[in-house]
Amino acid sequence: MAKKNKAKVSESVDVLPTPERGQHNKIETQETRKAGKLVRRVVDGTSLDYYLRHKIITLEQHDAGTRLYSLWRQAGLEQRITSRLSDMPAGTGDGMASERAAHAFTDIKKLHREMGGHLYAIAADIACHNLMATEWAERNGKSKRAAPDLMRLALDALVDAFKRLSS
Repeated sequence: MAKKNKAKVSESVDVLPTPERGQHNKIETQETRKAGKLVRRVVDGTSLDYYLRHKIITLEQHDAGTRLYSLWRQAGLEQRITSRLSDMPAGTGDGMASERAAHAFTDIKKLHREMGGHLYAIAADIACHNLMATEWAERNGKSKRAAPDLMRLALDALVDAFKRLSS
């Protein structure tokens, strides 16, 4: 039985963002720790970054959306593959991580209560699920023209809710 030769991948070939990607996102060339080596990276990969770059939202709204995203990640609400607990190595649980997740989940519930269900859902879809405002409008049967205004309204409510919770 003949062996199939695997295709060899050269390590000198870099995977660069394509010019088509550059039409939609900002790409920066950054220097690495290796002498003379430059890497191109997509800087505004999220919908919040896109809206900030095009001055559709303010920096305060962007920061509030990023803060909601970090709480959402800490709470462990990101979709993931499920598995059986018996398949997990023993002793891998971190007591502080679960306590931190509980606090983050409590903070998210407080934000939900402060903002109201509809405004929170808009902010969460855009900040956490990385939807564009028009995509959110299509999924929820709302007007595409009103979507950016609804997004700004939801992000303003998020900024106010963070201010009320921190005071």
